[in-house]
Amino acid sequence: MTAQTEIEPRYKLSLAQYALHRKIGGSGNFFIRHAKRLKYSMLERPVDFFQSRLDPIDFAEFTRKTFDIGAVEYVSGFYRGKAEDKAYLKELKTRAEEHGVENVLIMVDGEGILGAQEAADRFDAVERHKKWIDAAAYLGCYAIRAFAFSDDGPSYEERQKLTADGFAQLVDYAASQDIDVVIENKGGLAANAAWLVGMIEQVGHKRLGTLPDFGNFKISETETYDYIQGTREMMPYAKGVSVKAFEFDEHGVEQTFDFPTLMQIIQESGFRGYLGVEFEGTGMSEVAGILKTKEMLEKLIPQYQ
Repeated sequence: MTAQTEIEPRYKLSLAQYALHRKIGGSGNFFIRHAKRLKYSMLERPVDFFQSRLDPIDFAEFTRKTFDIGAVEYVSGFYRGKAEDKAYLKELKTRAEEHGVENVLIMVDGEGILGAQEAADRFDAVERHKKWIDAAAYLGCYAIRAFAFSDDGPSYEERQKLTADGFAQLVDYAASQDIDVVIENKGGLAANAAWLVGMIEQVGHKRLGTLPDFGNFKISETETYDYIQGTREMMPYAKGVSVKAFEFDEHGVEQTFDFPTLMQIIQESGFRGYLGVEFEGTGMSEVAGILKTKEMLEKLIPQYQ
């Protein structure tokens, strides 16, 4: 008799750490520092504004115990100064393993402009990203997420070319560490899916792909890329999906995005992998919103296997 082979599910859920940024950032201080950027006034605090802080080292344990999600996506900003701290990384990895949680990727922020106009600045950004690639490899992640930021000034095509140069350098190093690089659609032209896909095609490396985020197609204050079209264009290159949600009705239906159409696009692309839960609404607590998003996906996924 032949042993029955367990079939890997087409989609698995992971939790994006940013979905808990209020809890990780603390109660008052985080929002006092970031209220303007996040468009919150002190009279319009999220319902979980005053909540106990979650230490980032406990993220995997909290994710398993609170949501029963078995994979996590870290945010580098919560681990400043820790990328090369071997003792800390060992503890982070051990905590995840103890609770049966897989480390999926690290979302890298604030490490320079990979599409900078000056070659020295692009090189510096690549060098600053490398420590996170090394950390991702140690933790057992499959990828880092980077932003395709570029300087204002050069033309559409020139910015594409400059950014492709930065990512070509970065992905060469990532490949040497058996790590993929995924790009989220955020930051000016990077929110233009056609521009982003064209840049990725210029690099032409199998280790480079996209991380479509339904809620990040804002190019400027006056221009937004259609999220349905953008997702459709990015999915053939996707190595993960950021499932962003903001608001639910009384029946658990998300009100910001057309999720059935998005799930159909994901299915038709042939994608297999992680759907990263990332609730960012303010009408309920982060925990409640994450649970709502997970519940919605668990209802939708069987229809799009």
